[in-house]
Amino acid sequence: MAEDAPEAGWYDDPHDPDLYRFWNGHRWTNNVRRRDLEWVPRLQREPAEARPVEAESDAPREPQGRAEPQPEVRAEPQPEVRAEPQPQPEPEVESRAEPEVEPRAEARPEVGVDPRPEPEPRDDPEPSLPRRTSRDAQRQARRRQIRRRRALVGVIVVALVAAALVALFATGSDGGGDGSVKQLVSSGLATCARLDGGDVRCWGSAAGGQLGSADGGAAVADATDLTAGGGRVCAIEDGDARCWGGGTATATDAAQSAAVVIAVAADHSCAVRDDASVVCWGANDAGQLGVRGASRRRPVAVGGLPAIRSVSVADRLSCALARNGGVWCWGSNLSGEIGSATLSSSNPTPQRVPGVKDAIEVVAAEAHACARLRAGTVTCWGRSNRGQLGVGVIADAVAPSTVIGLDHVEQLSIGDWSGCAVERGGRLSCWGDDVFGQTSGSKAAAARPRPVEVDLRDVRDVAVGTFHTCALVGRSDVRCWGAEGDGQLGRGRGSGSTKPVRVTL
Repeated sequence: MAEDAPEAGWYDDPHDPDLYRFWNGHRWTNNVRRRDLEWVPRLQREPAEARPVEAESDAPREPQGRAEPQPEVRAEPQPEVRAEPQPQPEPEVESRAEPEVEPRAEARPEVGVDPRPEPEPRDDPEPSLPRRTSRDAQRQARRRQIRRRRALVGVIVVALVAAALVALFATGSDGGGDGSVKQLVSSGLATCARLDGGDVRCWGSAAGGQLGSADGGAAVADATDLTAGGGRVCAIEDGDARCWGGGTATATDAAQSAAVVIAVAADHSCAVRDDASVVCWGANDAGQLGVRGASRRRPVAVGGLPAIRSVSVADRLSCALARNGGVWCWGSNLSGEIGSATLSSSNPTPQRVPGVKDAIEVVAAEAHACARLRAGTVTCWGRSNRGQLGVGVIADAVAPSTVIGLDHVEQLSIGDWSGCAVERGGRLSCWGDDVFGQTSGSKAAAARPRPVEVDLRDVRDVAVGTFHTCALVGRSDVRCWGAEGDGQLGRGRGSGSTKPVRVTL
């Protein structure tokens, strides 16, 4: 080999300042970048006994003493030796002295590139693995960024689900309820539903303003109870009664303000006050106000009654349910509707209906009345020209008679010509006039003096009108059937239906 051959070791690449190349004593090999050669200075500082064995080189060595010895060992093993150093050093390596070399300026290769400057000594004598490359660092940064994004997406998804659930349970009527129907009532040719939030929706005939407004939305927002009859509807709101119909479409305060329960008919009304007394006002042509004399514009107290729980009124007839379970009626008695076993055109003095004990509800119609008993049965009295008493015959009854085939009755509603009862388990049975199919819900008939089951399940409330019937199925499904000349089925005027049809509120 030539005299001026450089000593084995790493040198700058003359063609690329970012690279090192290795002289193994015979030829140049293995160009590497500066950042990947971090381990070289550490390896050069290892003790002689820990260094890998050097391969003998045929290159001539300079005589000793010509220059100061180089502090680092330039003769490095092949790059593959760097990856797998020999575990046992050769014995001669221990006694070999560091060769003296020519000054670095004289030992440079002809290319004129200075060797790498000596690195500063480090505190850690232990060799270490090479540092992570920038590509590894980028991968780690990307992984961390992906994890952060996934965590953020998870938080957003949870928030959206929570917001959706809150919106789901908060959505309902404008009053803030869940949209379910709580009560159904009929004023004759119209029906109204009280929603969970307190709003009221009505459909059917708009005559006399009984829908409350042109679109059927009554001007009440916090109704807690409804009552209807004779083309009029009243709602209890904040302890006061607000009524519409009877010639006005605007809800107005009733003539009394301490009502607990209120009942309305076409020409008169009655209410139970907070002291369990009864007051009535309006027409009094049959003594339906409980007093003698002319009509009254202001409420008058009805005397001769015990503590009263509820009241129900119809055309020229008033009935009250006492807290002790007894039933009292007054007014017209042309068909025995007072239940006193006698007939009369007018009876302004309340009469107790004989044989009715443990009643929990009383309902009055045009010329008959019915009571629901604690035992789960129903008893009726008065006119029955269409089988509206449900006793199996078409004949008036001046004394209470039990409706056939009913048991465990939970809801009761009667109209002028028919009646319906909801039994335990949601079973619905109806009786009376069936000219429009409003009783059977299947095939029209002149009259049905015995109850027939309607093909509906899970019925929770029922409202009987003059020629139609509506039922609440489940929590919010309202079905109506019968006549439809005034839109009673909730879908505009039509020819009617003997099958229950769904009403969209």
